[in-house]
Amino acid sequence: MDNMINENDYDESGKMTKKVFILLFAGCAVFILASVFIGIFEFIPRN
Repeated sequence: MDNMINENDYDESGKMTKKVFILLFAGCAVFILASVFIGIFEFIPRN
C-alpha cells in the first residue's frame, strides 16, 4: 500500500518535471525564433 502511494508521488513529480522541461524548451525556442527573425529583419535593408 505504501509502495503504491510512493509510486504515485513519483509519477506526480515526474509530470511536474516534464512540464517544467517543456516550458523551458518552449521559452528557449521562442527566444531563438525571435532572435532569428530580428536578425533577418536587421539584415534585410528597409527601403
